[in-house]
Amino acid sequence: MTWHYTGFQRFTDVWEGKPGVLMPALHKFSVYGWIGVPFFFIISGFVICMSAWGRSPGEFMVSRVTRLFPAYWLAVFMTGTLLILARPTWVDKVKSLSYTDILTNLTMMQDGIAGRDIDGVYWTLYIELRFYVLFGLMMALGALTYRKAVAFCGLWLFFSAIASNADIPLLQIMLFPQWAPYFIAGMAMYLIYRFGSNLLLWCIIAFAWLLAQHQLQPVLRNYSADAQEKLSFTVTLALITLAFGAMIAVAMGWLDRIQWKWLTVAGALTYPVYLVHQEIGWWVIHELHAQVNAYVLVVSLIAAMLVLAYLIHRLVERPVSKRLKRGLDSALRDIRAGGGRQRHQPSGAGSGAHAESVSEERAATAELQP
Repeated sequence: MTWHYTGFQRFTDVWEGKPGVLMPALHKFSVYGWIGVPFFFIISGFVICMSAWGRSPGEFMVSRVTRLFPAYWLAVFMTGTLLILARPTWVDKVKSLSYTDILTNLTMMQDGIAGRDIDGVYWTLYIELRFYVLFGLMMALGALTYRKAVAFCGLWLFFSAIASNADIPLLQIMLFPQWAPYFIAGMAMYLIYRFGSNLLLWCIIAFAWLLAQHQLQPVLRNYSADAQEKLSFTVTLALITLAFGAMIAVAMGWLDRIQWKWLTVAGALTYPVYLVHQEIGWWVIHELHAQVNAYVLVVSLIAAMLVLAYLIHRLVERPVSKRLKRGLDSALRDIRAGGGRQRHQPSGAGSGAHAESVSEERAATAELQP
């Protein structure tokens, strides 16, 4: 949140000035807040590998759909409604934003069909979605095993490196080489956590880090443009290395003695906070910055977003996810059984079967007669 509220300076209409001038002490740190994205991708690789273990591809699909979509659907409607009604001047896309754009965003596939994200943070969800598809395809080849997971990490790492310079758009779309190293490293870290470390897994993590630092330059240029200042490659790489180190500490069990009960709540709120904080937060800042001290406004807004995320989680995400899971589980059972209860029979098949039954009855009766 601090990145978008105090580090992001491309849209000066939000604060009607630059956050770096209004909050210089906070700004010099928050310009690197976007590094939470690659850190989240590492965590995602770890968690998805963990949650998929022992599940079928269908069960994995259900768990991902019920986790991603309920809160996302609400966030799309909230953000879309705000943009259409408020028409904020800092968002060029609202000039032509339509209800069709909002409906398209409900699929989470808008980036794949040349659509537009109505909230700037949604681009990461399309990457997550592609990761789930790749992982699901691997699971569809048979039960998830240690050998298969290691092979998947190695092959994805190799082909993503090739895809970065290959003039094959489909390959780049499916392997997303700029971000793949983080997911791969997270998966390898989970394998260390579950099965123990060995040289091969450490090599996968090391090569993932090497490819990540190579891909960092174009990423850094984009974020420097958003921050309206040149960001340090050295500082960025150091922070990303710390993110790798933090997850390695988890994988090695060095943090097992620490009580992380608060992480259950924090983890539940992270996703809805991420979905609603940018555009809605910018609108609140734009409306209140002239009346409230900048630091007070940022702290209050972060607190308000956490409360909003909690309400979304309790009142929408949890109940809708449960109902969605029941429906999808029922659909899975039908698929495994070869289909649900047949409601209608083709007329030809039904009449043919009836005629055959009548013919058999007549033949049996004729045999009994003298």
